[in-house]
Amino acid sequence: ADLLAGNAGAAYAYLRGLDPASPDASAERLYYLEECARRLSDDGGMMAAVRSLGELYPKSPWRLKALLSAGNRFLLVNRAEDYVPLYEAAYRDFPSEPSAGTAHWKVTFHAWLANQPGAADLLREQLRRYPTHPTAGAALYFLGRGAEQDGDFGAARTCYERLTKTFQNTYYAMQARGRLARAEVASAPLAEQTVAFLSSLALPQTGPVPAEDSRATALRIERSRLLRAAGLDDLADSELRFGARTDGQPARLAMEMAASADAPYQGVRIMKSMVPDYLGLSLDAAPRHFWELLFPLPYRSELLQSARGRGLDPYLVAGLIRQESEFNPRALSRANAYGLTQVRPATGRRFAQSAGVRRLSAGALYQPSVNLKIGSAILRSMLDEHNGKLEPTLAGYNAGPNRVTQWLAWNTYREPAEFVESIPFTETRDYVQAVLRNADVYRRLYGR
Repeated sequence: ADLLAGNAGAAYAYLRGLDPASPDASAERLYYLEECARRLSDDGGMMAAVRSLGELYPKSPWRLKALLSAGNRFLLVNRAEDYVPLYEAAYRDFPSEPSAGTAHWKVTFHAWLANQPGAADLLREQLRRYPTHPTAGAALYFLGRGAEQDGDFGAARTCYERLTKTFQNTYYAMQARGRLARAEVASAPLAEQTVAFLSSLALPQTGPVPAEDSRATALRIERSRLLRAAGLDDLADSELRFGARTDGQPARLAMEMAASADAPYQGVRIMKSMVPDYLGLSLDAAPRHFWELLFPLPYRSELLQSARGRGLDPYLVAGLIRQESEFNPRALSRANAYGLTQVRPATGRRFAQSAGVRRLSAGALYQPSVNLKIGSAILRSMLDEHNGKLEPTLAGYNAGPNRVTQWLAWNTYREPAEFVESIPFTETRDYVQAVLRNADVYRRLYGR
C-alpha cells in the first residue's frame, strides 16, 4: 500500500525486515524490493534483488517481472551493457511467456544498431520464434536492410515484398515500399534461400472481407435494424456483436454497426474492436466503405484549409488526429489535452495569436475549426524545429521536445526507422508509426 501510494522509502524499509515462509510470497517480496529500489533510483539495491530472485527462484514469474522492470529502467537511460543481459535472461529462462518476444527484440535491435556480427542471425531467430509478435514487420525490414548493405539485393527484395504483402498498412511496409522503388532492389531476382526461409515462418495471414453477406450475417443485420427502428440501439448492437462471435462475418457486422453509430469516432472504435487485424489487409481486399469507417475524414474542409495554410500535408494532419482523438471533437485526455489534435490550454494560448484565434478559452478548443488552426500551427512549428523531419517531430508531439533531443543524441542513426525503433517509450514509438501509417492510408484512400 505504501509503494502504490508513492511512498517507496517506507515500503522498502518494511519489506527488508519481512521474512515470509511461503516461497511464492518470498519471491514476491524480492520483486517488490526491486520495485522500491527502482523507484528510489537505487540501482545497486535493484540489482541485488534481481540476483537473489535468480539464485533462489529462477523460474518464478516474479523473477520475470523483476528482469523486465530492471531492464526497462536501464533502457530508458540507454545503458545497453546493463539492459541486454536482463532481457537475455528473460527470453532464455521464460521462452513461452508473451513478454519473451519483446525481450528478444530489445537484444536483437541493439545488436543491429551496434553493427554486431550476429545481428542477422538474431533477426532470423526473432522471426522463427515470434512470427506473430508485433515486431515481426520490423525484423523483416531490418533483415532486408542488412541484405542490402551486404549487396544481396535479391534477398532484400524478397524480405521487402513479403513485408508489404503480410503487413500491408504498417510503418515498416511503407519503408519497404520505398526500398523496393530503388532500381538495384527492384531489378534483382528473388533469393531462393530467403524465399524458403520466409515460407517456413508462421507469419500472420488475414483473409479478405467478403463482398456479400452470408445468410447468417444477413439475418443478424435484419434483426439489428428492426431493434434499432424500435429505439433499442443497445440490443441492436448486442445482436451484431453476438453474431460476430458466433455465426456471422465479423467485418460485415462491424460495418453495419459502425455505420449506425452516432459519430465517426464511435464508428472507428467499433471497427477496431470487431476487426482488430484490419492492418493486414490490402485496400482492395475490403470494400471502400470498410476503410472509410476505419479512416473517416470529417471536418474535411476545415482540415484542408488549416493544413494548407501552414504548408502541411493534410493527410499527415488527418493521420495525427486519428491517433490523437479518433476525430472526437470533445476528446479530453488525462493530461488535460482538448479536442481533435489534443491541445493543452497553455500550449494553445502560446499559439493562438499566430493561428488567428483571439481570446482562447479551454472550451474553445472543443470547436473543430479553432482546434485545427492551433494544432496545425503547433505541428508546423515543431516540424520547422526538426528541419522537416517527420519522425522526431511526431515523437516530440507525443512525448515532449526535451525527450526527443535526448533520444536523438543517443546514436548516429542511419535512417529514420532506426531512430523510431530506438524510442524507449512504447507509447511514443507506436504513436510515431501509427500517425505515419494513418497518413499513408489516408493518402491512398482520399488522394487524387
